[in-house]
Amino acid sequence: MGYVNRLWAAMFLGMVMVGAAAGQATGPAGAGNQKATVEAAEPYTLAEGEVLKRVQPPFVEARLGIYQAVAGEQAKAIPGGATGMILQYEEGKLSYRGAIFYNGRGGGGYSLGSLISQLLKVPTRDIEGDAALLRRTIEGDFVVRKGATADALREALAKIVLEEGNGSIVLSEKLVEKPVKVLSGEWTGAVPNAEKSFLDVYGDIDLSDGETEVVGEGKGTVEELGRAIGSWIQKPVVVEATGGPPSVGWKIYNSRNEESRKKAHDAEAVLKHIEEQTGMKVSEGERKVPRIVVEEGR
Repeated sequence: MGYVNRLWAAMFLGMVMVGAAAGQATGPAGAGNQKATVEAAEPYTLAEGEVLKRVQPPFVEARLGIYQAVAGEQAKAIPGGATGMILQYEEGKLSYRGAIFYNGRGGGGYSLGSLISQLLKVPTRDIEGDAALLRRTIEGDFVVRKGATADALREALAKIVLEEGNGSIVLSEKLVEKPVKVLSGEWTGAVPNAEKSFLDVYGDIDLSDGETEVVGEGKGTVEELGRAIGSWIQKPVVVEATGGPPSVGWKIYNSRNEESRKKAHDAEAVLKHIEEQTGMKVSEGERKVPRIVVEEGR
């Protein structure tokens, strides 16, 4: 079902905003092992061959019902709706990929940088471009087709930016050799299983202390799991498992206690807990990782 990005490491209710523009808070996807879905209706549908669509404000009345149906715990926490949403479209149904909530400190839309990060599933640290260009805001909701290729999404997003009147942009990808954390070896862990389909991603915090909460979750390939972990600890993570599941879910935990929040991101502790749950071992190495280059069109 894909990586559920919320600018990944951006925290619940805007407590921490990594890679988000000022005035934005990104929220987690719906709770549970399976994403909630709702039947897609205009204007939240995609035509055949369409991979990405922007729904501009003013929004239709049914929008709030869509948000409340698919956003799970996020909708319970903020029932009034989001400033902007990213919804995944599959076979006529919508599921939740993420949202922003305007908190009064900046623009009311997605920044171009955060939108690229969420749609192309790359950490903001791997997006290269002029800072002013990446801060440009685009209001609205976005409907993205599940399984759309990165090339198709880059082309579609560039077209949306042009139609917005922000000028043309060129989005390209290059591979860059970088030091990374490598999770490798045989996947001998019990997860996923019939009772639990997700891994717990957390640092040096106690999940039983009553102060922790789920701030993000996703489901996808082990490669997507690596990107999610990497976004959380702000270090590139590559998963090279043997015998791993074709798909696995994950839940990311933070603490309500201010002193413990940084500990929740502690890279050594996070990776240790992944080792414990999967049987993989962590090491350091160098790998080629994708980097998105954003340029003004000519």
